[in-house]
Amino acid sequence: MKGLKDKNDELLDKLAKQKAEDNHSKLLAAAESQYQARLDGNGVYQGRKAGDSIKIKKPDARSVSKYREAKALAEKEGVPLEIVAND
Repeated sequence: MKGLKDKNDELLDKLAKQKAEDNHSKLLAAAESQYQARLDGNGVYQGRKAGDSIKIKKPDARSVSKYREAKALAEKEGVPLEIVAND
């Protein structure tokens, strides 16, 4: 009887590990697909979602060229430009 119980426990442990690995694999695949969806045409990761405001830090906003660049991008995408604190 003891051998049967040990074998049963072994098989149940294998099954539990397999299910955990499958769930882990699904999570990794979902994360990878979300990452791939945020790549632009040049393969550069875009951390900002479409429709979110363009954010520029206050010290960068004081630079005329950086501010104009951010403002032009915001106008091009039709989203607001937001000046945020330097955190």
